[in-house]
Amino acid sequence: MTNPTRFDPLAPGAVAGVRDLGDAALVAAACTLEEDYGRLVEASRVAIAAKVEHRSRKTLGGDGLAAQLGCHSGTELLERSDRLETREDPPTRSRR
Repeated sequence: MTNPTRFDPLAPGAVAGVRDLGDAALVAAACTLEEDYGRLVEASRVAIAAKVEHRSRKTLGGDGLAAQLGCHSGTELLERSDRLETREDPPTRSRR
């Protein structure tokens, strides 16, 4: 059973409701986010980074994920990911 007074950032209106939280509830909400979601998000980032790196390994050559998106490695791909668009036919970049 869930605690009804525990902050749930996924509940409808939760983000807007933050402004109405009292001091103790605000601190509790911050703790809840870290305890319940922070570790989960970090674990997901690690798993995704590992999979991107695996799909970008050098042995795949030009068929690797990073190479298909014009990057030299999975790390470079993730560093640039906020500027890349997902496309059916990704652009290629000449290798240096």
